[in-house]
Amino acid sequence: MDPARPLRPLNYDAARMVFTRANDALGANWTLHDLRHSATKRMIRDPKLSLTDVQWVLGHLHISTTEQYLNPRELHQAGENSQVARSRRGLEGLRGYYDLAV
Repeated sequence: MDPARPLRPLNYDAARMVFTRANDALGANWTLHDLRHSATKRMIRDPKLSLTDVQWVLGHLHISTTEQYLNPRELHQAGENSQVARSRRGLEGLRGYYDLAV
């Protein structure tokens, strides 16, 4: 039997240990919070996600917290329509993104 079986979700402590081992091997100092910021910036640039979608994924109570990730110059250069103006897709619209993250 494969030692990685049965498959189960990676909890926070296990993920942190993976990062610690990778950092030690690479001489880096990345954190899970760094990963969260990187993922957030990628979601913000995704034209299929509204700002409220990103807010929901991150669990932010206030949209102003999520808005801190917006860079107006990047949005304008990318020719994006107002991401803030798009409506929330709801749970079903985000299920694919959530399932990938879990």
